[in-house]
Amino acid sequence: GYPQDLLKLLDVMDIAPQEDDQAVLTGLMYAFPEMIVLDYNQEMFGNNQWPHGLIDGCVFEGQGPESPLSHIYTLTEPLII
Repeated sequence: GYPQDLLKLLDVMDIAPQEDDQAVLTGLMYAFPEMIVLDYNQEMFGNNQWPHGLIDGCVFEGQGPESPLSHIYTLTEPLII
């Protein structure tokens, strides 16, 4: 999408600091399915498998100090980790 789409989504979310962001986004996905696209391959947002611990849960690796981090399974390079 475009930056203005993300800004619109954040405005519609109207989330309070104590609310669960994933629960709010799940509700929005059902109410406004055209606003939500799932990032199955972690191309935009990447996260580690933290329940597996600091070592085994890390699913990103780099090839040097100037290279982007790559997901070890999907080989994508998410913009935000």
